Amino acid sequence: MSNELIKILIVDDDPVVLSVLEETFSNEEHLAISTMSDSEEAYLRLEKEPFDLLITDLMMPHVDGLCLLGHATKCQPDILVVMVSGYASLETTLQAIHAGVYDYITKPFRVEEFRLLVHNVAAHIRLKAENKSLAAEITALKERVVHLENSLLHSQQESGRLEEELGRWQEMVGQTGVTAGAVTEASGGGGRSSRLSYYEKGVETADERFDREFHNLESLFSEGRLTPEEFDMARQRLKTLV
Repeated sequence: MSNELIKILIVDDDPVVLSVLEETFSNEEHLAISTMSDSEEAYLRLEKEPFDLLITDLMMPHVDGLCLLGHATKCQPDILVVMVSGYASLETTLQAIHAGVYDYITKPFRVEEFRLLVHNVAAHIRLKAENKSLAAEITALKERVVHLENSLLHSQQESGRLEEELGRWQEMVGQTGVTAGAVTEASGGGGRSSRLSYYEKGVETADERFDREFHNLESLFSEGRLTPEEFDMARQRLKTLV
């Protein structure tokens, strides 16, 4: 909010006070000052237009400062209110504090004192807005971290699932190679047995072996023992082996 205007409404039934304050802040480019001498009109304006700061006299006809304070904070919960009075008493001061007044200044005041007060309140408003913005950024970052953690967990789970499927596919392919590509020959006289494929013994050609192995893969696929993806991977692997 450092580059945004701070909107201030000053309400006082003394036109001289308003004139002095308008002149005081005429060169303050970061402040948008509006002044009103009619507290009733100010009451209605607060319902329609947002302000960051309300500076109001306490003793005014029709609508006094305490009533304006309560109405302002009800219409605009984030607004800050500074009360100005030449008739301050302990009772009215306590009422203003209870109603949520931010600060209190008594008449007659020095112009520089009033300027310093407004600058301090403006700095507070900017700091509050920056804190609110930072809090929103932190919340967004936390949500992003949670999203990334969930994405990472999902990726790990998906990786584990793929590794499991790959292991199952490799096991099926290995089983296919044993059942379809090997035969058992018993040596005479109960001697040593050995496993040689038809292709290794020179009984069949490479094309014949491919046809036989592919036929076995099709059988496994038709039986539901291979998924389409596993069938395709096994077929590609068979091409490299034959």
